[in-house]
Amino acid sequence: MTASEPTSRIPAPTPTPAPAPALALLVGALCFATGDLLRRTVDGSAATPVELMRAVDAHEGFWLVAGGLSVLAPVLMLPGLAWLVATTRGRGERATRLGAALLALGQLAAVGHAAAFYGLPTIGTHAGLSASSYDALDRASEHSPLLIGLIVLFILGNVVGTLVLFAGLRRARRVPVWSLVACVVLLATANAGGVAAGVLGLLVTVAMYAPLCWSVRPAYSPVERQGLRRNAAT
Repeated sequence: MTASEPTSRIPAPTPTPAPAPALALLVGALCFATGDLLRRTVDGSAATPVELMRAVDAHEGFWLVAGGLSVLAPVLMLPGLAWLVATTRGRGERATRLGAALLALGQLAAVGHAAAFYGLPTIGTHAGLSASSYDALDRASEHSPLLIGLIVLFILGNVVGTLVLFAGLRRARRVPVWSLVACVVLLATANAGGVAAGVLGLLVTVAMYAPLCWSVRPAYSPVERQGLRRNAAT
């Protein structure tokens, strides 16, 4: 068999059990989506920073769990992203690497973003700040270069990185087309308000990441395909 012969005789990749990094990636993404859903149950009716502080005071347990899940998510997702980079070969490899790098950056920024976003209302509540004092504190935080930088990295990594990652994974045939569609739906509804959008986000997160837990071995690289051709010829 020569390199010019049809590639249909090359054996298909062998299905393998879901490795721990794939499961960690799924669980991490679910932690992030669940934290977002819990956040929406608390701040859904808060139109101002002061109303948010009061809502957090009334539902502090939910708020702290939401923040904790947002911090836990990157810890679980980063090993999974590294696994995707290490195991994706051939088609979609570059896009997968770029998307994983951007998403990893966004997840690292998410830790700082969560500490500020979830911590500030709780601090204001426990400090007994007046409405005017907390409002002034919130406005001042919007001009912090550090927080602005974290927000930019958070948005860039989690929006652009996720889209590029799943475009690469789809090109590498590691996820079905509906995972990419679910990714677009998630990004399109990320800024929508309400608990319903949070529930939808949780469902599409499963559609995005679950296929990685039962996907076949990544596509063969050109070098691997050449070796398989040589083996088939002997």
